[in-house]
Amino acid sequence: MHGRALKHAELSHDTRLIGLAHYELAQCYRQVGDVAIVREHITKAASTLNAAGDRRSLALVHNVSGVSLAHSGRFDDAMSALRHADRLAALVHANDVVATVCGNQANVAMIEHGHEQALAVAERSVSLHEAEGSGHGLAVALATLGQICVRLGELERAEQSLHRALDVRSPIQFHETTGAVFDTLA
Repeated sequence: MHGRALKHAELSHDTRLIGLAHYELAQCYRQVGDVAIVREHITKAASTLNAAGDRRSLALVHNVSGVSLAHSGRFDDAMSALRHADRLAALVHANDVVATVCGNQANVAMIEHGHEQALAVAERSVSLHEAEGSGHGLAVALATLGQICVRLGELERAEQSLHRALDVRSPIQFHETTGAVFDTLA
């Protein structure tokens, strides 16, 4: 369906829609695990969304790029892409995007054992999600914060964050993370 959307966007010569279609295709191929095709669609999405001046969507593309790079073990490149996504989203006051990007920065920092940095961006993610009223995003951010607190030895705070994550979660969207929260609590 996204391939068809891309064809229609190309026929209409709508740069923004072409970029969004490439972004969605990158998301799909990321789920499948085809890194080469993900990179191809990310590159095309970034180029067309930049030309269209859609900074919010461009920030989302750089976020996906950062996640993809982190999964490939390229942590410095991942953080660079995520910081760029953060700046772009902040420029257009897309705090929901900034909150998501911060959560991904926290995960990459945690992988690299930068627990203090991870804590700072995880706290920022929680704060932004709270302000946006995002139940699912807040639950994921709290789960990440809880994992970081465990690694820092702040077990009481970790437990509070994790229980709060369970309280605010959406049963439909949060089922994948619920198990991880219970594992961390255990």
